[in-house]
Amino acid sequence: MHFSFFGLWLQVCLAASLGGCFFQAPPDDYLKFKELPIEKQHCEFKKLSIDKQIDYYLFDRDREPPDLRFADDIARQGTTVIPALLKRLREEHAEYRQEAIVKILEAMSRKYVDLRTNQEVIDAIKEAIAKMEDRDWQRITQNSLNAIERGPAGGLKPTEPLPPCGVDTGNVLQSGASAPLSGK
Repeated sequence: MHFSFFGLWLQVCLAASLGGCFFQAPPDDYLKFKELPIEKQHCEFKKLSIDKQIDYYLFDRDREPPDLRFADDIARQGTTVIPALLKRLREEHAEYRQEAIVKILEAMSRKYVDLRTNQEVIDAIKEAIAKMEDRDWQRITQNSLNAIERGPAGGLKPTEPLPPCGVDTGNVLQSGASAPLSGK
């Protein structure tokens, strides 16, 4: 067996250059958002478009440990956000991110909207599961689908746009005026 420092160096360089192709660094606006205190984050989050909310939620999913606290903020908006969620579910290639999107739908079904009879939602999740190669993500996502198909365990809360800052959401008391994303 022959050890070559040049070969090792070449492999490290190749791995480093390819690694940049697979990792998507969060944008500056997200990084500024994460610098805010959590109650201010919830205030700013509700001002974002649904596409940007999903982006931020998925960036949070990429963190270690994953931060999924904004799933309920999206889910509580109810049926108005389903088209955007299904679009992202169909476009997303990373299975762990597909599972994260399904978690939003599960939270929606558990608390706000009974999705058992929404065939478009059920079919989109089944299609995503069928395409998954990783058995663990497939199993976890199937568990979420099973929860959606069982329906909510208790009474549903009314769906609504995210409440204004200063209103107790049941999760976090949001107080005070929100700071702009620029941090100024």
